[in-house]
Amino acid sequence: PSRALLFLAALLVAACDAPTQDAPDTEAASGLATMDSLASGGGVDSAAAPPVAASPDSVVVATPTLAEIGYQEGITLLGAADRTTLTLPVPEGLAPRELRLRVLPTPRMPDATVILQQGARVLAQRALSDTATELVLPLSEVIVQQGRAIVDLAVNVPGRDACEAPLFYRTVFTPDGGLTYDGALAPVRSVGAFFAPWLRRVTFYLPAEPSLDAAQAALDVAAYVGRRYRGMGTRFVIGELPPDGEAIPEPQLDERAVVWATDGPAGLLGPEGGRGTVLAIASRGDARILFTLPQGPALVPTSAFTTSLLRLDQRSAGTVSLDAMGAGTRTVQGNAIAAANYRFSLADFRSQAGPVAFRLVAEHASLPRETTGEATVLLNGAVIWSRPIDEGRIDATMQLPARLLARDNDLEIRFSVRLGEGACILGAPLFTATVLGESAFVLGGGEPFPPSYERFPAALVPEFSVLLEPRDRFRVELAATMIEAMQRTTATPMAPVLLRDAAEARGALLAVGTASLADRLGAPLATDGFRLRDTDGRVWDEYVPSQSYGAMQAFQADGRDVLLLHHTGADGAPLAALVRETLAPYGWFGVHGDLTLRGPESPAATITAANSGWRIEPIDTRPASFFARYRTMIFVGIGLLLLALVVWFYPRMVRRELDAAR
Repeated sequence: PSRALLFLAALLVAACDAPTQDAPDTEAASGLATMDSLASGGGVDSAAAPPVAASPDSVVVATPTLAEIGYQEGITLLGAADRTTLTLPVPEGLAPRELRLRVLPTPRMPDATVILQQGARVLAQRALSDTATELVLPLSEVIVQQGRAIVDLAVNVPGRDACEAPLFYRTVFTPDGGLTYDGALAPVRSVGAFFAPWLRRVTFYLPAEPSLDAAQAALDVAAYVGRRYRGMGTRFVIGELPPDGEAIPEPQLDERAVVWATDGPAGLLGPEGGRGTVLAIASRGDARILFTLPQGPALVPTSAFTTSLLRLDQRSAGTVSLDAMGAGTRTVQGNAIAAANYRFSLADFRSQAGPVAFRLVAEHASLPRETTGEATVLLNGAVIWSRPIDEGRIDATMQLPARLLARDNDLEIRFSVRLGEGACILGAPLFTATVLGESAFVLGGGEPFPPSYERFPAALVPEFSVLLEPRDRFRVELAATMIEAMQRTTATPMAPVLLRDAAEARGALLAVGTASLADRLGAPLATDGFRLRDTDGRVWDEYVPSQSYGAMQAFQADGRDVLLLHHTGADGAPLAALVRETLAPYGWFGVHGDLTLRGPESPAATITAANSGWRIEPIDTRPASFFARYRTMIFVGIGLLLLALVVWFYPRMVRRELDAAR
């Protein structure tokens, strides 16, 4: 123990002085395993690294679209002068060649100019007419740093007679435009370069019944992929680990594979001279360091590493500035309108308490004579604040109505300028405004939503529990899919903690299991058979106990938020289809309500069942009593007996009365 403690102390001392290196170091990887044994006290299962089979080389043409590199809605520039910053991924071995843009200009707009520049250096200028459909901008002179090229894309529309019409243009670059590169993707030579700036797919191989540590590592990788490739088209999948002795195929250079193997240090697997696209995780500690440290993959191969762990347990302060959210200071320009948009999720604040106010701090240019203007703030399309532009600085705080807040929000700060009556000029004046990064959200509101999908992932940050019953590859895949989808909606790192049983649960819970688990968690829907009725009593759906179905539901139990996925019967296919169909259109962004159902044949359907009049009526599966089963026959028999008695006694009663009358 003393030697281990001395080793740990030496690592921490070296971390203060040693720079981050890119060369691999085997001793560092084994040191991570030593640290893991100190933290967990051993108990890690033994798993041999599977062999990796060399697969035939295929021509990998790296031509990602804008949607695949993070611009799934394309790029929109407003007004006569607007710009945006683009971050272009550049994998190792490639050099940017061209940026191909599909453009939708404003009809009848004057001929404009599209400008691509990096810092103060102009890379390209192209003419843009109202009939243009495509622009090609060269990138051969762009400077690449740390696998990224950061450039500014701007549009300038020349001024016209301001008396003709309001000067407002919208230039849209659709998401099917893309990048082209020169060169060829390079093989991976170190763990630090394993996760390239852009990938098509990441596969985590698991056996049918993974160990607790292997399943935990898979969930950590799912959260990491969702965070690192947020907005991109990178897919994370769980693959089936081949039987012992059989090899896994080596992925192509635009894909990666991860396996759990504790018989050696963390490192790359593959044949001699291979692509290096398979990573072996040697311990839970390695997984945590790789996937919860900033630049974690770059730190593993070094002789020392920085101990700047993400503070997953730290809640937000009373205010969160735009700088802290990564938005920073932004300058906008325009003739009639200049606007800055900020998208944020409630999970970005690492708390269920949403923002109650927003402080806007902005500087703007002075207005020309005979010109008026106003500053407006909109939340999800609704105006929440407006005032005339009369000074060079704005410092105002406005309330954010709780009724307008959603799980995913859009805050727009808009500056509009209007010429006074009779102020006809040739060429429109350019208005400039800067929204400072010290602008901030003020926190302190209560929980904005009732128990529903809207509370997730905010309820799951910064750390949450995951329960899988039973713990198999199928349920690990479902949990990983949900975690990755929710991580893509927020910049706050999600830290899943896989449980052995429900008694260990702390905080919010993501659970995947069967109807028995739903019953133990107190879920609203926890029976094998049920009827779903609306407010008028009509049956909208019915499942008899012999039918399998999959369900996803959000509710509260024992004071904690629970997101539960479960299925009935032995067939989990309806639940897998439910997750796939629910997330297919827009990921977690498009999931609303609190109950989703999917049968073997019917498509997935989502409703808001709580507090809306919907009723879930369980179908009793217990064997009926003798009376319940034969009550109709019993009542018919009693009726026939009564009729027979009447027929039998009636003549005798009449004869007796006649005899008495004589």
